Amino acid sequence: VNCGAEYSLNRQIQYSRARWYNPDLGRWMQRDPLEFIDALDLYLALHASPLVILDPSGGQTLTKSEVCEKIQCAARPKCRGNGTIMGGVWNEVIQLIRDLQSIQNRNKCMFTVECDNTCRIDPSGSVPAAKWGGSPGKYTITLCTNCEMFNRRVNFENTMNAAFLHELIHVDSKCRDWRSGEEDPCLDFLAHEVRSLYCSRQCSPRGGWNKGETEVECIRRLVRDVYPALHKGCTGMSGTEIDNMVTRVLRRGLACPVHGRPVQERRG
Repeated sequence: VNCGAEYSLNRQIQYSRARWYNPDLGRWMQRDPLEFIDALDLYLALHASPLVILDPSGGQTLTKSEVCEKIQCAARPKCRGNGTIMGGVWNEVIQLIRDLQSIQNRNKCMFTVECDNTCRIDPSGSVPAAKWGGSPGKYTITLCTNCEMFNRRVNFENTMNAAFLHELIHVDSKCRDWRSGEEDPCLDFLAHEVRSLYCSRQCSPRGGWNKGETEVECIRRLVRDVYPALHKGCTGMSGTEIDNMVTRVLRRGLACPVHGRPVQERRG
């Protein structure tokens, strides 16, 4: 695995975005079935390569080695023993990074990735896998790399990469100026958590934060019980008000940049 892309040792070619790429020949082995950008020819460009993070079409030749170095610091050998950091949704993390790179210039929105092995406890009393912050237009994602500390508190399976994806969704929301439709500041804050929880799949049946619930029940529990402590405006907000907000936001649609499947609530 090379920064989220599958590499075949036998065939010496690399799988990325639903097709194979030959690094030696410097060319794709078939056309892109996902149609990266309308009307843009990705198949004949001299430097077209999945290894180019800023411009896979080949217009720029900057490699994504620096991005890989940042990400790999959260996937050190002692952490890989769990077998999940570089699997699961990790390819989607890489793809979302590419998508974010593509909207940076349009919206003047930049992000960087830092690593922190201290994994300081946040105000809610839990140790985050990742957290983000920054001034408008410039955002920093801090990854928790102390797997021993992290593993004691949450189910590690599919959690580190999903947590990183969760933070990337927040950056995506800011860069795209995603609107929740909620007027109350607390509910708007929580609605952004709903989007990140859902789009990162943290509450899916196999997600690290799911406790045997439906996905919607898991999202409601986390948004009601964990995140209000992070926003002073949520003091006094009732669980019913928060649950109703979750329902509204899910029904409006979340426009996930990674997977756009709708959430269907159980009726009865």
